[in-house]
Amino acid sequence: MNKINRYCSTALTVLPAIIVILICAHAQAQQTAMVDGEAKPYKLEEAKYEKGLKGEAIRITGEKGYAEIEKSATIPQPESFTIEILVKLDSLPAGGTIAARRSPEAGNIWQLYTHATGVVFFLAYGKGNAIALDVRDAGAMQVGRWHHVCVSVEKNGKVRFYLDGKQTSEGTFSSPLSQVEAPIRIGGLGYTGKPLQGLLSDFRFYPGPVSPNRLEEIKTQVGSQ
Repeated sequence: MNKINRYCSTALTVLPAIIVILICAHAQAQQTAMVDGEAKPYKLEEAKYEKGLKGEAIRITGEKGYAEIEKSATIPQPESFTIEILVKLDSLPAGGTIAARRSPEAGNIWQLYTHATGVVFFLAYGKGNAIALDVRDAGAMQVGRWHHVCVSVEKNGKVRFYLDGKQTSEGTFSSPLSQVEAPIRIGGLGYTGKPLQGLLSDFRFYPGPVSPNRLEEIKTQVGSQ
């Protein structure tokens, strides 16, 4: 049982049920990301929590800031997988890493980042840090609005890029992904060399491509703001 669940179980004996529900929901939203269907806490470095679209969001506060998902370096990199995250830019020009799986010592697996114009790029790496894919969102994110970014990878190496639940571009790996041990970080310097100016929330990383039902949920989520 993790620390949050232990705390919630103890609190149940001394607080009214409704208060416990609110406390536990807040703790889960603030401290965890969904990785392969399991909630995992963040380790913050020069970063803080602020109010998000739903629950808490992460703001990178320092030049070397990031939020690292606990024990993510040992999670196998699936052949087919999906990356999801909510992003809200403060201003343009943007630029900055959204999320990445990379290690300065071991090498890179993938990086998701913004261009100065608000366009989102996805870089994937093969053996020897060679770029296996460089695909970008055909649109651009608007300042001050929450956008859902999704990269869905199939077993055949086909990659589909979605913005707010709608496919905007696609590509195919030129070589298999690198399989080095590297942590998953939200924010961080990565390819751009600077942190993202904005909020990051609801990160998800799971095996298999995104489902049509999930894409409909995303459209409803971003359309409700």
